[in-house]
Amino acid sequence: MPVAPSQESPSVQFVNGPRHRIAYRRRGAGRPVVLLHPLALSGQVWGEFAERLAASFDVIAPDARGHGDSGWDGGPFGIDDLGDDVAALLDALALPAAHVIGMSMGGSAAISFAGRYPERADAMFLADTTAWYGRQAPQTWEKRAQDVLAKPREQQVPFQVDRWFTEGFRRRHPAEANRVVGIFLRTSSLAHAQACRALGTMDSRGLLPKITAPVLGSPASRTMRRRRRWERQSPTGCLAGRPECLTHCGTCRWSRILRWRPPRRLSWAERQAERQRGSRETAQVQLPRARHAR
Repeated sequence: MPVAPSQESPSVQFVNGPRHRIAYRRRGAGRPVVLLHPLALSGQVWGEFAERLAASFDVIAPDARGHGDSGWDGGPFGIDDLGDDVAALLDALALPAAHVIGMSMGGSAAISFAGRYPERADAMFLADTTAWYGRQAPQTWEKRAQDVLAKPREQQVPFQVDRWFTEGFRRRHPAEANRVVGIFLRTSSLAHAQACRALGTMDSRGLLPKITAPVLGSPASRTMRRRRRWERQSPTGCLAGRPECLTHCGTCRWSRILRWRPPRRLSWAERQAERQRGSRETAQVQLPRARHAR
């Protein structure tokens, strides 16, 4: 039975999915926005971002299959399965459609969802994501899956933290970095590995022309190759950093919260000064004590 959105701090709720229970947190009121989280995290990762959105939207943050509090039967799953889970969640909440925000793995699931259920995606914001990781993806992601299973989760934290946060952010916001690390440590390594394999076998390029929702894409700053790939794949041609992204593509109703500008490129001297400051003041991320599944 769907529960009406609340302005209070959300507790976890459940609906039945295709093969498991789907956990989600809901807050706010207004047009529904579904937040799809990155690999090996959960819907809790959205934190303050979800709180800000809840001032204007009905914010729904599910946990992906095998992540957070969502169930998983231990069997293989793919990115299309995660897209089907989004559709099942909307069905259970009696929502015909929603805006979708997806980051990394969540963005890939959003592409699958919007390509196979185009009438159910009103608009999308996609960050650091892709429809296809390339010809070597199966081998690359299988190796990553094996590493996930072979190493205790605490030993994987430095690799993950370096991908999530800049050194400057960790220094300024150690509590937030620790919070996200705690979510990672509580994620099942088995589900994490299966999600890696799902990303490795994913090829959603054929779905891109079927997406009818306006799309705002924000590429990862570390790899412009992904931006060029999105330029080739995007059915709308709408990219973050172009003025028309928030004025002509239909997502301008998000502009107060989601406005994005490319960061100013630092000079060589500024980069050197930043490195020197970091070496003197490197923040040590304290690992929360947590029981976790190997």
